[in-house]
Amino acid sequence: MSVVHSFDIAHAAMYGVEEAVFINNMAFWIAKNKANGRHLYDGRTWTYNSIKAFGELFPYLSEKQIRRVLDSLVRHGVIMKGNYNDQGYDRTLWYAFVDESIFLNGHLICPNGQMEAPKRAKRNAQKGEPIPDGLPDSYTDGSKNSTPPASADDENSKPLTAKDLKLRGVDPLHAADFLLIRKAKRAPLTATALAGIEREAAIAGLTLAQAIQISAERGWQGFKAEWLHRDTPQSSRPSGGKPTLAEQNRAAAEEAKRMLFGDEPTDA
Repeated sequence: MSVVHSFDIAHAAMYGVEEAVFINNMAFWIAKNKANGRHLYDGRTWTYNSIKAFGELFPYLSEKQIRRVLDSLVRHGVIMKGNYNDQGYDRTLWYAFVDESIFLNGHLICPNGQMEAPKRAKRNAQKGEPIPDGLPDSYTDGSKNSTPPASADDENSKPLTAKDLKLRGVDPLHAADFLLIRKAKRAPLTATALAGIEREAAIAGLTLAQAIQISAERGWQGFKAEWLHRDTPQSSRPSGGKPTLAEQNRAAAEEAKRMLFGDEPTDA
């Protein structure tokens, strides 16, 4: 039986076909682990695989090409790397999505709360485990012979247009500028991302249109209420120019995010 690899067309257009295939594969295993409550570290659900195992799963790619694809996904802020192996000599890498809400929409959970994996994936699951592991077969991911099912056509994953923003009361010019910023950063505006922006706008006491305008003017790919505090002139602070401890902590956290993921966080 031939093996079929699938991918999301929107992901292929933004990141490349090979990257889109990897995204689909990782989304399947991360969703499965999330449903089973496994591999949760530092607030994210992870999957793992070695370059050699990836090579057997994707025989049409060389190890050099596989490394390039993984580095590309990290560079674009799609995934992040980690190492949660039990033994220090185990160099199997772990991967998690920077923003799960963007890439797990097409991988649905069954009513009983478990991910339904193909029989072939369940049979061969242990072949891709890190060394040593000892997890039950039903919880092990990264199989070299398993492939995820095709993503469902989820409305929340479709990129929004300037027309969609106009219908939400956003000025067409602001909408166009904002979408250009997101396009440059390879971050399509989905319904999920827009809902997050609207929620943050409400926290800041702004309308969605005002939040989009501010983001467009300041070159932000998203909007968070706390970013407004970050850009507040020191002369307007009640402490006479010296930031409070909470503001210092907030600034340090934002700087750490920028160092890891780029100019702005990629979750909006």
